[in-house]
Amino acid sequence: MISLFLLAFEIVYLMGIEDTILASVIIIVSEMLTASNTTMFSVAFDVEPDLVASTVFVSTLLSVITLPIWFVSS
Repeated sequence: MISLFLLAFEIVYLMGIEDTILASVIIIVSEMLTASNTTMFSVAFDVEPDLVASTVFVSTLLSVITLPIWFVSS
């Protein structure tokens, strides 16, 4: 899953995107796919779907706090 982040980061770097907000949006959107895929795979293979769903839920709630901090600091 980390490869999606690295791929998005590399694309932003190679395209020479200097706008930090645009670069941040591209990287964040590339990571949104990870949460939905993790939940769908856990349900499909019946591997603790409740734990995975609650983990995705908590991480989404925490992002409400961490993303504004990240945007302000960049």
